[in-house]
Amino acid sequence: MLVKEVMSRDVKTIRPVDTIKQAATLMNESRIGSLIVISGTGEIKGIVTERDILTDVVAEGRNSNDVKVEERY
Repeated sequence: MLVKEVMSRDVKTIRPVDTIKQAATLMNESRIGSLIVISGTGEIKGIVTERDILTDVVAEGRNSNDVKVEERY
């Protein structure tokens, strides 16, 4: 098996200044569990996952509309 046979070509991304709510909505709509965080110039800055959202936002009782993606990585 080759990597290209199982990899996703349509990688979903989000910007650091976007909210966790936006990240969760995009993940839900796309039926995926993580997003690559990219800067305005397209530089990869990190990744945000469902687990990040659950442990750092939901479990802490924070408002997903107020927390920026950049606070996660």
